[in-house]
Amino acid sequence: MLKALITDASFRQALTVIRSLGKRHIFTAAVAGTRERNIDILGFHSKYCGAKLLMPSYRENDEAFSENIFKIAKDFDVLIPISTQAILAVAKRLERFRQVINVAIPDYETVCRANCKDKLIRIAGEMGICVPQTIYIEDLSELGGVAEGLSYPAVVKYRSDQDLYFSPVDRYAIVNSKEQFLKVYRKMHQIQAFPLVQEYIQGTGYGFFALLDRNAQAKAIFCHRRVREYPVTGGVSSCCVSIRDEILIEQGLRLLKALNWYGVAMVEFKKDLRDGKFKLMEINPRFWGSLPLSIESGVDFPYLLFKVARGEDFEPVMKYKLGVKLRFLCLDFFSAKDSLLNNKLSSLGSFLKDILDPRIKDGIFSLDDPKVGLIYLAKYLPMYLGRIRTKNVDL
Repeated sequence: MLKALITDASFRQALTVIRSLGKRHIFTAAVAGTRERNIDILGFHSKYCGAKLLMPSYRENDEAFSENIFKIAKDFDVLIPISTQAILAVAKRLERFRQVINVAIPDYETVCRANCKDKLIRIAGEMGICVPQTIYIEDLSELGGVAEGLSYPAVVKYRSDQDLYFSPVDRYAIVNSKEQFLKVYRKMHQIQAFPLVQEYIQGTGYGFFALLDRNAQAKAIFCHRRVREYPVTGGVSSCCVSIRDEILIEQGLRLLKALNWYGVAMVEFKKDLRDGKFKLMEINPRFWGSLPLSIESGVDFPYLLFKVARGEDFEPVMKYKLGVKLRFLCLDFFSAKDSLLNNKLSSLGSFLKDILDPRIKDGIFSLDDPKVGLIYLAKYLPMYLGRIRTKNVDL
């Protein structure tokens, strides 16, 4: 029997990978940190999880984490690191890992280039891909002048999420005044030196997703449009729909090929309401939160990645179902609550319209694998009711 070793079992993406491979009769072993609570480790509760492994997290010591993974890797066919941090930890020691197990990720330098937003924005701009207007501050003495010249609202974001263990909503901040900008920038600067300053792009979020082989040739592609997100000012998808857009495909593939990418990646864009152009937001060098949507639409990225990692050849998967809609129910409730608080009535109306639509798939709840949904609900219902803060929680 073929076997896969999957990190970050508490991530939604890991759950999706476990389910995908398990349904293909591939044995899956999932890894989580020794300090994580059982209720947080969604992947462990799936009936498709064949083995549950606890070890020190990369948050504590990425050397110890990598060494523990390496010790057991020889017993598996493919290693699938899920989080950016796990990918970076493995990529640092990639040649050593490849001596004992198949793993389809780029080298360390390539992952860092994609993950560092300042470098990525420059690369994309040189290629003619539209990017938000970006200010690179190199000295705090520049802050006052920047604050005076900004058009508000504006965005302050960390240059990289390496070694930052924040939820997606805490990796950036929207500022609405000079005073707020100065306060937020100085605070974020203390955490990671010289964050980026960008114009705020109003518009809908779009994603281009791809799997590339060792020669940076596309083996699978997919696109989606965000229907709702949390927070409503810009965050992760709570509901999304499969689409196809040739501009997204062309720009996303061109950028990934320029990076000589290997494995899966998400290229995130926003469609600017002012000019209708796609503006590059970032590259996620890993599986993305809305991964179940691509599978429901006919592109089983986890299984295809498994095949690519093993060097199998297959016809590229370039077509898929359009108009498939998927939501994460708990996250969608947070989005609806946020819409009400921020007077985003169109988003709230969209939620109410979809709530009873049986055609909409869910990314967590499954009659085939029901225990996970019950655990997920038990975890997030208290948060929705306001009994537990959602800050720094990966929804």
